[in-house]
Amino acid sequence: MKTAKIFDKIDAVIAQILEWALIVTAAGMILLTFWQVIARYVLELSVPYAEELARLMIVWCIFIGGALANRKSEHVRVEAFVNLMPKLLQNILMVLSHLLIIVFAYVLTVYGYQYVLRILPDHSTSLGYSRAWFFVPNIVAGVITIFYSVVNLIRDIRGFFKKTSEEVL
Repeated sequence: MKTAKIFDKIDAVIAQILEWALIVTAAGMILLTFWQVIARYVLELSVPYAEELARLMIVWCIFIGGALANRKSEHVRVEAFVNLMPKLLQNILMVLSHLLIIVFAYVLTVYGYQYVLRILPDHSTSLGYSRAWFFVPNIVAGVITIFYSVVNLIRDIRGFFKKTSEEVL
């Protein structure tokens, strides 16, 4: 029981950080793009860093959003066919879905890490930072997705056994 409370606290902290990071990066991307349009068409100025920084922010938004969607199992899936199946098969498919997401997130993390190490010396021409920052979200989102998938897997398995024992009584 204490383990569940610890996971809940870790989950709450991670979710809060991710939600704020998503809000900040999305707002930053919108403001930066707005500034770029105003600067270019109204002030007739070139803002060389704006496009690249906006692209970096959208990459972070996508991966952070994906990890957050996985938190509540809100990832894209087709439920119409699954809902027609018997409850036992639905539960098996749910567990299989979590396991596949864990494998995918693991591959994303490992290959993302390898790619970050490979591209680390390559620097952006307009901003001067390493282009590896475009691939760090793979690692961050991969680790968080694995965490949430394991939590969801444990929750679903516990729920399945709890329902099964209640049905027997």
